[in-house]
Amino acid sequence: METLTDLADRMVAEVHTPATTSTQPSRKHEPKSSPTKKEQSSTAAAAREKYLDWDDVQEDGLPACSFCDSLRRYRALVPRDHDDFGRLLPCPVCGTLAVRKRLRELYRKKRDRIEEFSLLCGEAADQTFDTFDLRRDEGDDTIPVRIAYAKAKAFAEDPHDFLVLHGSRGTGKSHLAAAIANKVKDSTEELPPLVLFFVVPEFLEMLRTGYDEGDYQELLDLSKSVDLLILDDLGAESETSWAHEKLFQVINRRYINHLPTVVATNCRLSELPPRIYSRLADDRNTVVSITAPDYRQRERNPGEVI
Repeated sequence: METLTDLADRMVAEVHTPATTSTQPSRKHEPKSSPTKKEQSSTAAAAREKYLDWDDVQEDGLPACSFCDSLRRYRALVPRDHDDFGRLLPCPVCGTLAVRKRLRELYRKKRDRIEEFSLLCGEAADQTFDTFDLRRDEGDDTIPVRIAYAKAKAFAEDPHDFLVLHGSRGTGKSHLAAAIANKVKDSTEELPPLVLFFVVPEFLEMLRTGYDEGDYQELLDLSKSVDLLILDDLGAESETSWAHEKLFQVINRRYINHLPTVVATNCRLSELPPRIYSRLADDRNTVVSITAPDYRQRERNPGEVI
């Protein structure tokens, strides 16, 4: 019989080896014939490779697209009684790149403001999966740490929906979140994904100062739409209706649009505001509970497991 230790070690080994089958969580609320997010992502990538020519960059800064003749719009072939008949629709091949480019332009415009509050400009910039301590020497007490590592690395390889890391302090949640951010933002794509990484109280402070700086709505819209948003230490914010409302607006928009989002919290999910809890705990998300000794206490007491 496979022990928990064996299971954790196998999961870690699997994320170091190219998978032959999807690790996508089951979609309980979708018909079996519906493509998974991973399958949709794979199809989109194939379409971009077929139709986009990065050697022929157009005036808008995007590659030539043979699907829409680089118009970034196309007219769908639908019956006359269809709602989209005669309408110009966003190109399904290069449209996502256009959105990404617009978000990157907004980010560059607000870079100084964002980096004042962003975690990716500090210690987190050097935290990767390679530097993560799997804590094998501590035995069964740290099995959840290794399982969380495997789940986080799988998410970084194929970001979709939400990854929620919750549990006690000092179990590596923030390091895993940073490792995901660094893995995704260092993508070899021609136009890499845009990643924002905040501690929740700092994120809310950035929005709050936006009222005085005149860029509140721009920062809020960017947070709702960025390719990958990481919110660390959810639950550490002040318990105010404004804070809960802003967090719900961002989380709910990303939940509705299936945008990749990582949330780390020391709280039990049931302790979070009900509307936020219901979005995070949805079956389509990957929720990982990490219970293990605090590694910071271990460092203060070498040789002793606390």
